Amino acid sequence: MDLKDNAQLLFFVESAPIGICILNANSLVVEMLNDKFLEIAGKPKESILNKWYWEPFAEVKDFYQNALKNVAETGIAYHADEVQMTLLRHGKADEIFVTFVYAPIKDSNGNISKIAVWVLENTTQVHERKKVDQANRALEKERDRLNEFFMKAPAGICLWTGPNLVYEMVNPAYQKILARRNLLGRPILEAVPELKGAPLIDSMLDTYHNGTPFEVHELYVPIADYEGGPTVDRYFTFNYVPRRNVNNEIDGVFNFVFEVTEQVLSRKKIEDSEKHFRHLSDLVPAKISNALPSGEVTFFNQKWLDFAGMNFEDLRDFGYHQMMHPDEISDFQAGLEQAAASGQPHVSEMRFKNTEGKYIWHLNIASPILDENGQIKMWVGSTTDIQKLKEEDQRKADFVSLLSHELKTPVTSIKGYIQLMQREIKKNNLQKEKIESGLDRVDRLVKQLTGLVSDMLDLSRIETGRLDLNRKTVVLNTLVTEVVEDFRMTAPERDITITQSEELVTQLDHDKIAQVLINLISNAIKYSLAKSPINIEISKSDQNGMVSITDQGIGIAEKDHKKIFERFYRVEGKDEKHFSGFGIGLYLAHSIIERHGGKLTIQSKPQKGSTFTFSIPLSDS
Repeated sequence: MDLKDNAQLLFFVESAPIGICILNANSLVVEMLNDKFLEIAGKPKESILNKWYWEPFAEVKDFYQNALKNVAETGIAYHADEVQMTLLRHGKADEIFVTFVYAPIKDSNGNISKIAVWVLENTTQVHERKKVDQANRALEKERDRLNEFFMKAPAGICLWTGPNLVYEMVNPAYQKILARRNLLGRPILEAVPELKGAPLIDSMLDTYHNGTPFEVHELYVPIADYEGGPTVDRYFTFNYVPRRNVNNEIDGVFNFVFEVTEQVLSRKKIEDSEKHFRHLSDLVPAKISNALPSGEVTFFNQKWLDFAGMNFEDLRDFGYHQMMHPDEISDFQAGLEQAAASGQPHVSEMRFKNTEGKYIWHLNIASPILDENGQIKMWVGSTTDIQKLKEEDQRKADFVSLLSHELKTPVTSIKGYIQLMQREIKKNNLQKEKIESGLDRVDRLVKQLTGLVSDMLDLSRIETGRLDLNRKTVVLNTLVTEVVEDFRMTAPERDITITQSEELVTQLDHDKIAQVLINLISNAIKYSLAKSPINIEISKSDQNGMVSITDQGIGIAEKDHKKIFERFYRVEGKDEKHFSGFGIGLYLAHSIIERHGGKLTIQSKPQKGSTFTFSIPLSDS
């Protein structure tokens, strides 16, 4: 086909999938243009057709007028690859990227009669590539200078003729796609045998036989880099349009093709990276979320979905703001505004409602992610459950408050008894009984205070791993009897019995195990009715000495059994609130027994009493 023929040229221009505009070489008046050119120009057809070219494109005239003039004068084509320009489109200025060519068209006498403007908008591709890799934005800018209008088009173009689709014409861009192959004069399935059986061939033949245009984007086609070589994964965007002869009969198929392998693989890398991020975010213990600058959430990790008891769509539509505690929403919104202004993360402690309707404390970090222009392109949220830390802080605060009270009580009493005895001493009729009674009370209070200080020291040693044991050979039965005798002196109203079968000898820290016994027996006395019996059983199980302390007190619910030996833990209830304590006695006892290689266990039911049992490994016989 002679593309210098106006009718054929018009057909080719109108059917081409890229923007084409034909100018008179002398006047630069627009004579032909296609819809794709109008789409890129963003201007009505009547404002361009039959107009001096620079009239509708005055905004870029200063940049390219000389280049176009030079093409008309010298016949040397001008090519610009992915240039950025500001174009008035649809009444407003748009920053776009285009690849275009000013190519001369010669008449039969060899004179330049027309100039073809080929335009391909690259804005989307450029922006996509920028997202993928900042370092690889620039494409190769040097291309072979265009000498002929058709052969130098930026798109890969070929012409197949006949039912066997024989290559009649191939431009350099197309040849580049199928490098190191001889194409001209060969049927496509001979030149590119990898396509045998591919649906693409059926589409080509349909276009040839029926004139059906065909367009497909980012199609996966495994093709070798060279003829006879191994196939590689490649992606292409194709356009097939029929070529008709002077009798309007189809005698060939034009193929416009772009290889988009780099863009597709880059996008797949992004998608794979996103999948990897999502997988990692599901593994971390924190709740992770992403949101657009508008606040629309685009991602919740699995921890968020599990916490809310919703799928992504439901949680997104419900809005996780609905899960916030109402008292904290206004401060959170103000913090986001400050973070947006400063570009620094907003860190706050907040409560979120779980599936049970309970508000749970979290450490929430909302981080604005900025683009190269300093504008927020997304928000990343990291929300970590700190409920246990909050509860621990509260227990510590309660512990300090209770410790202060417990220390003041014996100190105040000691001070009072000392003042009482001082007054008695000054009297002429000194009452010896009052002084003796006061001294006995002071002695008991000092022991109570000493025990309290000892517990605090042991607690500190356990926390720092410095609780040392002074082991020596001890008869366990004797140690238990000694401690019980002390209690019989201080609490004579209590019936404390000891049941034992045999003498048990082992290596242990006498004072530490005595401390454990004192703690367990004291609790049995404290949490049971006056004069109710307490039984202590000494026995042997395998190679362990066993000591059980049983009372008939208020008992402990099963739900508290696992927590009863935790530091600062105190059972809460209407019966327990009348008893003072720090919640460290059982923790210390449990820690001391474990340091001896034994175990401390509990059996208890509310109002049925409790049995605490500890085991100590016995010495070898």
